[in-house]
Order: sequence, then C-alpha cells, then structure tokens
Amino acid sequence: MEIEYRLGTRQDIDAICELIKLAIEEMERHGIYQWDDIYPARADFEEDIDKNSLFLAYSEDKLAALYVISSDSDEQYANGKWECDEETAYVLHRFCVSPQFQNKGVGKTVLLHIEEQIRSMGYKSVRLDTFTENPFAQRLYLHNGYVSRGYANWRKGKFDLMEKKLDNDRTYKSILEGTLNTRDLGGYRISGTDKYTVRDRVFRSDRCEILSSSDKSLLLGRCIRTIVDLRNEAEIRKAPSAFSKDRDFQYFSFPIIEGSVPPDRLEDVPDSYMSIAGSGVMKEVFSAIADAPEGVMFNCAAGKDRTGVISAILLMLAGVSDEKIIYDYVISREYNKLRLEKLLAEHPEIKREVVIANEKTMISFLRLFRDKYISAKQYLHDLGLDDAAVMRIKDKLVRP
Repeated sequence: MEIEYRLGTRQDIDAICELIKLAIEEMERHGIYQWDDIYPARADFEEDIDKNSLFLAYSEDKLAALYVISSDSDEQYANGKWECDEETAYVLHRFCVSPQFQNKGVGKTVLLHIEEQIRSMGYKSVRLDTFTENPFAQRLYLHNGYVSRGYANWRKGKFDLMEKKLDNDRTYKSILEGTLNTRDLGGYRISGTDKYTVRDRVFRSDRCEILSSSDKSLLLGRCIRTIVDLRNEAEIRKAPSAFSKDRDFQYFSFPIIEGSVPPDRLEDVPDSYMSIAGSGVMKEVFSAIADAPEGVMFNCAAGKDRTGVISAILLMLAGVSDEKIIYDYVISREYNKLRLEKLLAEHPEIKREVVIANEKTMISFLRLFRDKYISAKQYLHDLGLDDAAVMRIKDKLVRP
C-alpha cells in the first residue's frame, strides 16, 4: 500500500477531528476508553499545526493516519528511566490510524516512516506513551522494538512510557572524495506518479578545493561539466574552487551574499533563506542551470544554506513532495557533522541550533516561499526566465 505524507494545515482540522471521532468510537467498541471529547481536542491539533509538528498520511487519497512529533513532553516523562539523553530524543504524540486502515499494516508502515523521519533529523531515540489498557497499541510498539521505561498516571489511568533507540550507524558518504556534502538530486519520487527525478544530471555540493583524478573522471563520466559556485568573493579567495581553471569544466561564479553569515536566532533562518531566494544573482544562477548543455553541479561553502534553497526550488519545480524536500535539506547535518563540530569548536559564539540543518527551518521556508511566489515555476518567471528556460531546467530532473 502506497502512502504519502505531508504537513497538516488549518484547512485539515475538520478531517482530523472526524478521524479522531471515528477512532474513539472504534476504541470504545473494544472497551478501550483512552480518548474522549476532552482529549485530544481541536485546540490541541490547531496548536500542533501552528508548531509545524502535525503530519498526515494519505493512501488512495484518503486520510489514513496522523501523528505529531516534537521535542515537547509532559512533566511525567521525568518518571522514565530513559536510556538515551533527553537532548537526543524526539517524542511521538497523538499517533492515530483511521479505523478504515487498521489491520492492514498501515500502523507499522507509518511508524517506520516516523522513525526514519526522526532519524534523519539527527535524533537517536523515539519516546512515546501508550495506554496500558490498549492492547492494540501495546502490541504495535512492543513488536517494533519499543521498550517500557516507566509509567505515567493521567486522567484516564496508567500509561507506559516507551523508548526505542534508533540505529544511527549508517555511513553518509559524499559522492566526491574531495568534498563532504556532494549529493545527487536524482532518485526522489515525483508526487502522484511512478516516476523519479533523474539521476546523474544535477548534483548539489559543498566547496571543492581539490579535484582528484577519480573525482574528475566521475563527474566527466556522468557528463556533469557545468559548475555553479554560489560563494562570495571572500570565501572564494580563502578556498579557491578546483574547477575555476580546469578547462574541462564550465565554471560560473555567482556570489550570493545573502546567507553567507548565519543569523543570530533559529527563528530568523527561514527569513534569511527568503533573502537568498531574492538574491540579485538568482536569474543568472538558474539561467546557467537551464543553459547547461549536460549535467550541472552547484555549490556554496557547506552545501546547506544557499545550496539548500536552490535544491528546494528545483525539487519543487520537479514535483517532489515537501517531505522529501525537507529530507534532502535535513540530511546535510549528517554529511556535515565533522565540519559542524570543527566550526562550533572554533566559534563558540555561534549557536548550534542556528547552523545545523533543522526540519522546521525548511518547513517554514517552503511556506514563506509559496506565500510570496505561489510556485517554483512562478518564481522563475518572476526572475525573468521564460517558459522555455523553465522547461529546460525541469527537463534536467524529470523525463518527459
């Protein structure tokens, strides 16, 4: 069964409340009195939506499940004898599968998706609570590796505090040996189709100061000959690009000043990304991508902010879901882990939360972007690109 995920919005509230009503009726049919008209309430879901923490799962265009994930937890979570530190744990709340989709494997499928989502954000464990008198929920979590760490007592009775330690031993390796964060924008499913973005056509990257013979052979072998450098002049002077004087590549320098220095607060990062999108060189950047005769690679310093904004716009244009766009952004934290630790050690005044790729940053940016530009296509038109240029960009990621 194919399931698609997206953030919940205020327009979804009625559908969410209807699903909860049906779920309560189904639980009560089995003698489970866990939820009622007091909790979870409409206001709870409205608050979740405002915090960008409520997600919806759809199958066959029907709302199959919903869940909330955040770092917030009730004070009774202090009762748990947790294995992982609180700073590395993320909490699952209000996970609900529609009765129409129960006993079909949807609960397990969505739970595995949630775990991967939390893992991709860099957290090491999932925490949750489950009603001790709900055997269905108990079975789901215990069969999927969750362990009881203690109990909480709330209005409805006794709840298990459960934890699952996530396997974070996966190795994240850059495509190029001379960089840390070179990745392919190919391989993402195009929403509503059975197609995927084309591989080996568009690479996103951090800076490349040394180009080994194997890296050069890899790029040329995949016909990636156009390089777009987004760093400012000071960054390039400090770490010149290995492509700037290599005649086998067409090298463009389009300095984006916006975003080269991190803001002071996490809340300001989405606005800084909007400043990047509004940079005066963006027309040249996307024109270079459109006019590249074959494949193209673009980069900034760490391959996260300026590169992340352009990657998001390209994936939007290709029709990739927000969930995958967010994943493509957040995963930079894994590739950049060594660089990040070095940066923070050398600059203790910089806040970790500001420079690490945060899911909510990209969620907020996507909303701000659509509020202003409506769509990636309209954005490119506003830059001054015509339909033919927009189509050439899209064709690099989407096969006709």
